[in-house]
Amino acid sequence: MTKPSESSEDYDFDPYLILNVARNCGPEEIKNAYRRLCQTYHPDKHLSPDLKKKATERFTVLNEAFEILSDPEKRRIYDEFGMEGIRAVSNSLVKYEDIKARFQQSGRVTGGSYQKDNSFIVQNTAEVLIDATGIAVILEDLSEEEDYFVAPFAVSQLSLATRATVVLSRKDFLTFQYHIQSRRKMSTHGLTITTRRQFSSNSYGEISYIISSQRSLLEGVFSWKLWRRLSERSTGMIEGSYSSVQAQPLLAVTNTRQLSPNTSAQLTWTAGLAPGVLFAFQNSQDSGTATGSMKLGMLDTSVSFGYRKLVGQNGHWKARGRWSIRGWELEVGIGRDLFSYEAAWSVSVRVGLDGIILKCKVGRSGHQLQLPILVVAHPSPLLAIATSLVTSSLFTLIQRGIIAPYQYKMDARRKQKEKEERLEKRMKERNDALTALELMKPAVERCRSREENVPGGGLIIIRALYGSSREISILSIDSTLENTEQVADVSDALQYFVEDSRLTLYATTKARLMGFWDPTIDSDEKKVLHVRYEWKFRV
Repeated sequence: MTKPSESSEDYDFDPYLILNVARNCGPEEIKNAYRRLCQTYHPDKHLSPDLKKKATERFTVLNEAFEILSDPEKRRIYDEFGMEGIRAVSNSLVKYEDIKARFQQSGRVTGGSYQKDNSFIVQNTAEVLIDATGIAVILEDLSEEEDYFVAPFAVSQLSLATRATVVLSRKDFLTFQYHIQSRRKMSTHGLTITTRRQFSSNSYGEISYIISSQRSLLEGVFSWKLWRRLSERSTGMIEGSYSSVQAQPLLAVTNTRQLSPNTSAQLTWTAGLAPGVLFAFQNSQDSGTATGSMKLGMLDTSVSFGYRKLVGQNGHWKARGRWSIRGWELEVGIGRDLFSYEAAWSVSVRVGLDGIILKCKVGRSGHQLQLPILVVAHPSPLLAIATSLVTSSLFTLIQRGIIAPYQYKMDARRKQKEKEERLEKRMKERNDALTALELMKPAVERCRSREENVPGGGLIIIRALYGSSREISILSIDSTLENTEQVADVSDALQYFVEDSRLTLYATTKARLMGFWDPTIDSDEKKVLHVRYEWKFRV
């Protein structure tokens, strides 16, 4: 086959768009569209050397598109794997099954409907609790002559967890999770096996079995869960568990309701070893998310709150607190998501009865490394309050004095670069459109003449403007375009697609039609097509 032009990007090369046919069209429609376009772009139709050269380039692209869509096997490959699949076809003996197997092995995502194989997903989490209280001891003893050595850092706890999810089918999932925790010469192991069944889009069920051991004590816990959507704004969930050690079942019933487009509330009733009631809410806005909960129970009563505010494009700062009959804690921090690397990082300070802890977290592609650092073991209330205030002020200064200006500078650079690239792309699209219109001119004149001679009156495009909706709204259909650069005259281009007094366009965006181009400067600018036409001698 003819190799697709390397100069054209896979995204821009769409054979359906080039032939202006629907994606579910039949072989005859493809042949008719190809023959019609050949009358316009065949090099022999143009006598001028310049036009003949331009027509040759267009005719080559036209042949490439027709070669793909006229072959059922290649058309099937393109529909599922895009142009990358077409490039992988080295000869006519390569079949669809061969291309599919090749893409499944490489795990690539292409322009077609094929998606990466996610039938086996592994996520790892590691947490290392570092005791840094030795630094304070060293600083206190600097003025004294001591012969013993105090380590500034010591690992007091290590936790490792691995989670593997196997997709058995579209409705069945199997998850294995193993964790181990070591603290002060004592270790805890646990294995969780969970199977999940998606009954429908409105309900699913889960069954889990947990095996854990601590010292010589072995415990097994069987649990189950059923979730169902009760209405458009309400869901219900019932879950239960039974422990081989405690020998008493636990039951929980949860109802979640969407109170408004941005706010949801949850009410949970628990019976068993730890009976109680939990109320929680969440409010999500474009600027951030606020959460809160209140728990009333025989073994634990607590109140908690949290707020996460988005800063810049991918940054955030957070604050959360919790008070219970067992103690209290307050945490503030900042973080950033690096979407291009599928990574994220965050730094926070947590103050509570267990001490002042500096928490560092990094993650990538579902894997996480957490480093909590214990700075002060038993802080006084005054020190805890001072630490919270100083930390909040420090994070605010860092955000406003360093991160925000840096993000503003980088955003300005990015917008300037995007503007330059768009202007360059706009000029190229404009030149391509003018070239296409020059080649289409004889065909447009024949189409217009044919429609004028239709008995009863055909379809004639008087004027068609395409571009910025804001600019077009203040222009009349007869206005000149000398004072605006964000509106293009596409009258001839639109007339070219008229056939038998009908106008049919299959492009997802009009800017990609032959003879069209996007004249707007801002890519987010709303675009419209304003057409004045004559049909059956009526305007």
